[in-house]
Amino acid sequence: MVHGRHQKVGGKTLSGGGGGFAGPATTEVGTATAPVTGVDPTDTAVTGRLTAAPTATIAVPVITEPSGALRLTNEYTTAAGIRHPSNTGPCPITLNGIRANGNLLNGALELLPGQSASWYTAPAAAVAIVVGAWDCPSGGALLTYDIPLA
Repeated sequence: MVHGRHQKVGGKTLSGGGGGFAGPATTEVGTATAPVTGVDPTDTAVTGRLTAAPTATIAVPVITEPSGALRLTNEYTTAAGIRHPSNTGPCPITLNGIRANGNLLNGALELLPGQSASWYTAPAAAVAIVVGAWDCPSGGALLTYDIPLA
């Protein structure tokens, strides 16, 4: 985080210049709302900056076609990718880049339950990164990842 820049997270402002927040915050990602975890309110008060990016855990939709996938990024944030994606649910999930016309691009990242990656970056032609669970009859697919700090 750059000093003096702020990040809005669920109506709360994370700041590089002191302050911070306590209590449960939420973040909206696509149509999902999930609690924000991994933020220690004392980080900003003691050091003046966050020492770790906050994380979000979101419910991943079970899909039968790409149009049902949840968008994690938009045309402005896609190039940065998804940092530390982790499958914290019981079913395989897939992250993929999607074109403006809705077609998936080659270069998907499939994460089995318990698997994680350091980063996922979509191909250059992607306008968004999406996530979905193709085979999850019981539901409950989950993705945990770092919320990007501007």
